[in-house]
Amino acid sequence: MEVVDLTEAHKPLYLVCLEDWEDFTDTGDRKERWYEAMARKGLRVQAQNLVAGRARRAAQELGERVVYRELNTLNRDVLAEWGISDALYIDGREVSTGPPPSYDKIKKLVSKRLAKLPR
Repeated sequence: MEVVDLTEAHKPLYLVCLEDWEDFTDTGDRKERWYEAMARKGLRVQAQNLVAGRARRAAQELGERVVYRELNTLNRDVLAEWGISDALYIDGREVSTGPPPSYDKIKKLVSKRLAKLPR
């Protein structure tokens, strides 16, 4: 998993990532006002995706029968197609990512699905 400081380039994505929104083109400024207030107090945030890192690691450990596919939702067309900026799917079924599932839970879900597949 890569953890990076929140840069100006990533700030717009961060500001919409936890908003309750239907239309991602108009999220309002609630999170930006919160972020600016916290930044004035010296607090910082980091941009990261725990679930993607855990899923990638589980896929690597479980071997070549697992296909890990990551979609770049920073691309507006991809985001519009999927309608969600952060999700985990195992064999087409969405896994709840709030709170983020542990590595062990992700590995267990993938392993369970693998056990049902023919060799």
